[in-house]
This record gives sequence, C-alpha cells and structure tokens, in this order.
Amino acid sequence: MMTELKLCPFCGGCASVLEDEFEASRVFFVSCDNCGAATGLAENKQTVIDNWNKRIDLAPCPFCGGKASVCVDTVNNKTFFAVICESCGIISQASDDENEVVAAWNKRTP
Repeated sequence: MMTELKLCPFCGGCASVLEDEFEASRVFFVSCDNCGAATGLAENKQTVIDNWNKRIDLAPCPFCGGKASVCVDTVNNKTFFAVICESCGIISQASDDENEVVAAWNKRTP
C-alpha cells in the first residue's frame, strides 16, 4: 500500500524513507532531506510512511487568523511541543505531549 511521502511539516522540504540496522534488526524511518526532521524507527516501512504522512489539523490563530504550526524543541534531552502562529508569532504553552498542545490550541476561538 505504499503511498507518496508528504512534504516536511516543518520546512516544506522533500523526505525520504531510509533503512538502517538497530540491535541486529532492519528498521526504517523517514527523514526530511532539507532540515533532518525524522520519524521514529519501525520494522515496517509502511508504518513510518503512515507516521510521516499523518498531519495534525490546526485551527487558525485566534488573534490574527494566520496559519499555525507545531514547533518542536529539546531541552535537557526532553522534547517539548508548542503551536506558533506564522503571522503574528503568538505561541502556545509548551508541553511534552504534542496532542495536548494541539487540542488546547484548537479549543481557542478568534
């Protein structure tokens, strides 16, 4: 059921399915050819393609109506997510749960 990879959700670049060996197992991951954003590892190629192509629908910015996107940051080896408006720069509260920040952002109304 292979499907085409969507463009990178962070930079808009093209992505590739890559193969590696991890603990004597063949694993796959998808990585952006431009910025290096990547999925986690999986033993099934279709799983990483599906994970890469999964997109979160974000409501427009409640302040200016601009396009929002999820940003990712790592602090002390811990990953945090937040939603930021690409137009006015307003940013949500950060959390280590991406679904939580998206749900909170989408509850806000203009």
